[in-house]
Amino acid sequence: MRICFHALVICFQLSSLMITFAHSGFAELIALQYNAWNFDSGKNWGERKHRIERVIRRLPQLPHIIAWNEIRKRKNGDDMLNDLLELLPEYKYHKYVTGHDYGDTEEGIGFFSQYPIEEFDSIKLNHDVNGEDPNRRACLYARIKTPDGQSIGAFVTHLSYVREQQKANVLDIIEFTKKKPTPQILLGDLNIYNDYQEPIDLLHRPPSMGKKVYFRDAWLEYDPPLPGSTAKSGYTFSSWEPKNRADRVMIRGPGLAVESMKIIGRSQRSVEAASDHMAILTHLAIVSNDHYKQELHIANNNVKTFKREAESMSKELENCENELVHFQKRHGGWFDISSFISFLLGIFACAGVQYYRFGRKNNRPDWLPSHRRSQ
Repeated sequence: MRICFHALVICFQLSSLMITFAHSGFAELIALQYNAWNFDSGKNWGERKHRIERVIRRLPQLPHIIAWNEIRKRKNGDDMLNDLLELLPEYKYHKYVTGHDYGDTEEGIGFFSQYPIEEFDSIKLNHDVNGEDPNRRACLYARIKTPDGQSIGAFVTHLSYVREQQKANVLDIIEFTKKKPTPQILLGDLNIYNDYQEPIDLLHRPPSMGKKVYFRDAWLEYDPPLPGSTAKSGYTFSSWEPKNRADRVMIRGPGLAVESMKIIGRSQRSVEAASDHMAILTHLAIVSNDHYKQELHIANNNVKTFKREAESMSKELENCENELVHFQKRHGGWFDISSFISFLLGIFACAGVQYYRFGRKNNRPDWLPSHRRSQ
């Protein structure tokens, strides 16, 4: 009897937590990470910009935000960002930060948004002037608010292609993101090599955070690899011969969950490519921290209430069991008491769960798919 009671309480606790993690009060954000391939390295920009537009417009729904890498501008007026804005006028809000100035040309990172930008900031990343990579890097921050009233901070960056320099870049980004509220999404061409994951490991668990998880790799939450798998899941570079996951989408904070992800912009040959990188399309569910805490509080109260009622139920069932024992002694053992008690427990368990899930009409949740897990 006591074992049945504890099992019943544990089951309800788990179901309450699942309700909390799948409750309404969320906003959807569609984000796109895209390295546009600068117009000096990637020739025929006049045609490629239209290919990039077609890649984006073929989507069932335009992304709410787009993170751009390798955006170049020339002093003569050539401007990749303006070209993309002309082709995608739906993005009324946009930002750009220069990474490196080459004199007559500069290269940086860009950000498009269909939602207003509430706050903007940027930093230049650590740069070794005597190192192998002469290019200065940057990281921009734009905080947006969705029509549902949920806010999220978006960071865009482009890491060095030199491995040790990547680590220095990441440490700067960690310090920058610490100063901004969560939830957060970090998008960028991080130039990650298959045999060198240390920059991602640093973002995941910075030494300053101990064992605490900081940023999570969104693709690994959406499509975790099987042990020993060699599948090229999530590969973005190159677009005609994928060989690594150079580009990443990282998420941070409770109340942020991955709904779906997709790699788009594949080409068969380099001369047909929109870019040398494919893009990462990410659908996220956002739950505010305050809402998350409120729902967790409600779930905990429901668990406490159910415990009290289950304890009372347990006493009643014990009395019922005693009565049945006496009845069996008086009339003979013509039925199995334990089976009957299990039957009663099943009825009461179903009734209790149904009451707490559906009977409280004022707090009845609108269900989300089970994979929307707030963390």
